[in-house]
Amino acid sequence: MLTERNPRERLADAMERRRLELRMRWKDVAAAGDIAYETLRAIRKGKGDEIRGLTKVAIETALRWAPGSVDVILSGGEPTPLEQPQPPSFPVNAADPVERDIWAITVLPEDIRWAYIQMYRRHVRDNPDEHRRHA
Repeated sequence: MLTERNPRERLADAMERRRLELRMRWKDVAAAGDIAYETLRAIRKGKGDEIRGLTKVAIETALRWAPGSVDVILSGGEPTPLEQPQPPSFPVNAADPVERDIWAITVLPEDIRWAYIQMYRRHVRDNPDEHRRHA
């Protein structure tokens, strides 16, 4: 006999699916939503009282869901994912796997990722022998 899952279980399942889809660790989700890891864990485990409004917003922000998605899930519906990030507006060298990997860290703002790419390029320029050995 199938039993109806409770709203918090549905939320935990939806969060897990989205986290995996975005290729994030739970600590990344906590950081992206500016939410305590322990709070996030308690929500996933169904512990604690009703989820507060700011916490719902933090979850939606971290998992890139449209506003109100947590309430929709708790009511039995499906979340609305936000559009996927646009291609970089900065010139990333698609042939360089390190630059691609840096750009793929979408929990970081675009300008921060670009700053890391610039640092990486300076490092490659200043240490050519080291990078030839690994190529």
